[in-house]
Amino acid sequence: MSSAVELDFPSEAWVLAYKDAINANAEYAKAGKDWTHGVVAMVVKAEPSLDIPEDLAMWLDVHEGRCRECKILPAKDAEPEAPFVVVASYAQWKQVIRKEVDPTKALMQGKLKLAKGHMPTMVKYVNASKQLVESTSRVPTKFRGEERSASRRAVALVATAPLESRRRRGIRDWGRRRDDDAPGRDRARGGRALLTQEVPPSIVRA
Repeated sequence: MSSAVELDFPSEAWVLAYKDAINANAEYAKAGKDWTHGVVAMVVKAEPSLDIPEDLAMWLDVHEGRCRECKILPAKDAEPEAPFVVVASYAQWKQVIRKEVDPTKALMQGKLKLAKGHMPTMVKYVNASKQLVESTSRVPTKFRGEERSASRRAVALVATAPLESRRRRGIRDWGRRRDDDAPGRDRARGGRALLTQEVPPSIVRA
């Protein structure tokens, strides 16, 4: 069975899939049915090392339990228009998507920054927020930087492998090479044996 293609976060493909996931979530439809407070812009801070040269906003237009639009755009264009703006680093959004942190608690603790909007309103819709996070888990996501991290871990494991283990591996490889060369060695030994055989007396007398 083939697995779903992972979508780069953040990207246009990811936010479109997120919109579909929200609208397929019946629990969000119930929890967010009274939300009429406008767009929430979720801003990912610039991180050039992850190919995010400027702050990016995920424009989330949710209304009465449905997502009407979800798009990605520069934060500077979203922030003046959105009634609610939540800002965090890439690593923090990754934790939210993986459900490693509760979004409402993260807002209260300042891990996610409510840069614009009414905090009591956000807290009132805590269940809706949880279902929005639940919807992200239904989007197959590829996080930037993880491939490089995996490569670095692999290199580190090789570099720190016990020396004795590497020696044993080298001895096994050497043994295999000797086995592969065995026919040639046998032919060489056979030639030397012929040269060192005693010459029969009959041949000497002739």
